Amino acid sequence: MIPRSAMEKDLKSQEKALTDEINSLGKKVSSSVLLWYFFNKLRFQVKYLEKQFNDAQSQLRDIVCLYVILLDALNLTSS
Repeated sequence: MIPRSAMEKDLKSQEKALTDEINSLGKKVSSSVLLWYFFNKLRFQVKYLEKQFNDAQSQLRDIVCLYVILLDALNLTSS
């Protein structure tokens, strides 16, 4: 039979090990949540910038088309 003091000491060391492991897992989960949050934020920023780029490209295409139409209407050539 194991003495009570030895059993309590063993249980306390197991409790400390479990507590340390839980704290470590908590930090890993917190890190994962932060990474997920920043990844999603970055993904939305990329989508926004992609839309801005596409809008600017469309506007530039419209300007070039109008320029060509204007040159044609004035019987000029672009150089």
